Amino acid sequence: MVFPLLLLHLLFTVGLSFLIATATVFYRDVRHFMEIIILLLFWLTPIIYDVKTVPESLRSAIYSNPQSFFILSYQDILYRQMAPDWHRLAILVGLTGVALGVGYWVMGSFKAQFAEEV
Repeated sequence: MVFPLLLLHLLFTVGLSFLIATATVFYRDVRHFMEIIILLLFWLTPIIYDVKTVPESLRSAIYSNPQSFFILSYQDILYRQMAPDWHRLAILVGLTGVALGVGYWVMGSFKAQFAEEV
């Protein structure tokens, strides 16, 4: 179960990379904002803490981070020795499809202008 999840994670990351790379070509400050956003998303991802220890009122902030779904699925497989929740996997497939599709479309739409901007 880890390898299909890794493939989904890779495709999701590629889709986001397409979006961020395109934005960085046109707006140079995106890379500085990404440092802050990545740090914030790290703390909103249940990597070093269990999501059950977070108060119920703050869990919506954690679940608004797409990486949380990946991390929780990895934890289910590797630590709890169980298959990930199918509802969570369906969300991951949807998020991956949207990220990859939108990222590919945005990069394809603006790639003709890359040489002029750089």
